[in-house]
Order: sequence, then C-alpha cells, then structure tokens
Amino acid sequence: MSVSEILVTGGTGSLGRRVVDRLRSAGRDVRVLSRSGRPGTVRADLLTGEGLDEVVEGIDAIVHCASSPTKTRQTDVEGTECLLRVAGRAGVSHFVVISIVGVDRNPYFPYYRMKLEVERVIERSSVPWTILRATQFHEFVLRIVRLLDRIPLMMMPRGFLLQPIAVGEVADRLAELALADPAGRVPDVGGPEVRRSGRWQSSRGRTSRESGEYGGLWKSSYPARRRGLFVGERNCARTGGTARSGGRSSCAVPFIHQWTNGITRRGVFMKAEHDRRPAHRSWLRIGLLLLAATALGGFWALILPRSFYEDFPLPGRDWVSSLGPYNEHLVRDYGELNLALGVLLVFAAVMLERRLVQASLVAWLVYAVPHFVFHVTQVHHFSLGDNLAQLSSLGFQVLLPLVLLALTRMRSTSVRPDSRGSRRLSL
Repeated sequence: MSVSEILVTGGTGSLGRRVVDRLRSAGRDVRVLSRSGRPGTVRADLLTGEGLDEVVEGIDAIVHCASSPTKTRQTDVEGTECLLRVAGRAGVSHFVVISIVGVDRNPYFPYYRMKLEVERVIERSSVPWTILRATQFHEFVLRIVRLLDRIPLMMMPRGFLLQPIAVGEVADRLAELALADPAGRVPDVGGPEVRRSGRWQSSRGRTSRESGEYGGLWKSSYPARRRGLFVGERNCARTGGTARSGGRSSCAVPFIHQWTNGITRRGVFMKAEHDRRPAHRSWLRIGLLLLAATALGGFWALILPRSFYEDFPLPGRDWVSSLGPYNEHLVRDYGELNLALGVLLVFAAVMLERRLVQASLVAWLVYAVPHFVFHVTQVHHFSLGDNLAQLSSLGFQVLLPLVLLALTRMRSTSVRPDSRGSRRLSL
C-alpha cells in the first residue's frame, strides 16, 4: 500500500509519539493531532470536531491513539465517531486503532466497555479499518503498583493476570499496520510472560548497600528503560526484530535485581520470590494502623467539638457530657492530640524502624494508660453496658501497644543503610 501522509491522533502521548517516530523513520510524512496545538502538531478537537476537516484533508491513513480514562465516552466513543465521519468525507483509505486485549470479556470495567463500543463504532464505519488489541503497557502496571505502594499495606487482587508489553513493541506493530492494507481484527499482541498479580507483589525488593541500587520491582528511582527493569526498546533491540506468531511478543526477557543473602544479583528471568521477612513485621504494621484508626475520632473532636461533647460515641450515649461541663478548648485539644498520635503511628507503620516504633508506642501508652485509669474510677456515671463498652475499648488500646512492644524485642532485626548511607535498625 502506498501511503503519502498519515495522521496520528494522541501523537504526543506515550504510545503516539513512538508511532510518529517509527513512521517518520520509515520516510513517511506524519501529521500529529493535538488539542493544544503545541509546536510540531496540528490543532483540532475530537470532542467538538473543531478543526478536524482541515487536519484530515489530504490524509490517506489515520492511526488513532487518542484516549482518555476520565472522559472516555466523549473522547473515545464520540470523538472516534466524529473522526470517522470526517475521514469518510475526506476519502481516508485506512483507519488504524489501538484497543485492549479482553475488552469483550471484561464488562465490569467502564473503560473496557467504552473501548469495546469504540470497536463496534469502527466496525460499522464505511472507512476501511484495522484494530489491534494489546495488553497493558509496563509503564501502566508500574504506575498502578507505585500508587498502591504509597500505603503501608499493599493490597492487590490475588490471581489477577498480567501480561504487560513494551510500548515500543506496540508502536512498531501499529506503524507496520498503518503502512499495510486494512486487515480488520489482527492478532493480539502481549508481553512475553503471563504473571499473577500476587507474584508480582511478592517481588518487592530491598536496598543493596554494596550496589546502591534498588533490588526489586517497585522501589525504582531510575527510569525503567535505563535500569532494564521492564521489557524496553533496548532489550527488544537485542532480538534483532519482532516475531509475533500467535500474537505474542518475542522481546527479550527483562533483567531484574534479586535480593539473595544480602547480595544484589542480576538475572535474566523474573523469578518471583516470596517476601521472607519475619511475619511479626506484618503484625506490627497492622497493629500500629489499628491504633492509628482509633485516633480518627480526633477529627470529630477537632472539627465539631460541641457535637463530639454531646454525642460521642453515638447520639444519646453522652459518654463525654456526663463527666463535666463543656469546654471547647479542651475538646479541640483532645482531638489535636489524637490526630498527632495517629500521624506518628502511621509514620512508624510505614518506616518500621525499631526505635521509631518503640517511641511511638510508648507515647501512645503515656496517653492511653491514664485515660483508662480515669475511666475505671468513673464507672458510677454510666450503665453496666456503657461501662463494659468503654473499659473494653480503652483496655484494648492499652493491651495492644504492650503486645506490639513485645514484638519489637523479637530477635530478628537487621542493620540496613538508609538513603544517606547511615545505618539504622530495621525490624
């Protein structure tokens, strides 16, 4: 197929700009559609159709990479319909679009439903078309994992299958399809390995003092392509090309770092190893977060002190108002104290540095023990049910930190360097 000029929508995005590079490397003239009209692009808006007629005029093929996870119906569905109408009037001979593997088998994700609707819109169009489905990109998986790793307890659905692919691989295939004849639905493309989410999660690494590099999947402070952590264009180049039999990528398997007996090793196969750190670390973290959760009542006391005074813990229970007159200053101070302790406990749960955890628990006990003793002396103000509820909850807030302090004394601590090279005791 002889193609004179190609339009790439979403040509400034992660995938689109690579497609543009591939097509220009092949000697093709490329127009890059951009809503902002930044330098090197042509301005048009898929949402309103503004400028599309001028942009599409004289175009033989369109590679449609534009997408929006937040405005999917407007950008993907309605924007594609608008673009196809303009392409039909302009006599475009080939419409190439990128989709996602499994959109027809996962109706539970709104984004997937919209992508499937996009495919149906294209299939009904009079413009000759090609649809390529690809698995998720490595960059997308990394972004999700980094988002999950911001909280102390990373939670991922067990058994969720992942087969990420290098974005450069997909760009190669899209450019190849754009220069060929329309082919309808072509074989899907995916990464070289299928992994379950739980096994990816268990590959979290630790810092190697000897190498100064992060030895795992999530804690990278380097670009993925430089570190070779994920399948990247550099790794793919080693294969001298791409074979796509069965819709699978033949890209080289990525290098990763594995933590083995305190030494960082390089390997060519991604061996997911379970975290062998002591189980009491998880219990410590859960316990610290439970204590922090009990401090959330501080928000109530700080923001709505009168309501806290009259209604805590539930309307009609008057646990606070039964013990003395209302003082806004003291109620707000109580809320601020709880929130401060909660922040300290969350920070200790994230760091799990022994001295920090111990200091946090001692600080909590300095508050919780006198609080418990005071309520023991005030049982005559409340009913039997209220006394049982109060003393059991307050007693739990004393007993739990004592148990956690005992866990910090377990003999499985190790010395690890922090980011500045100094040594710290890690649980």
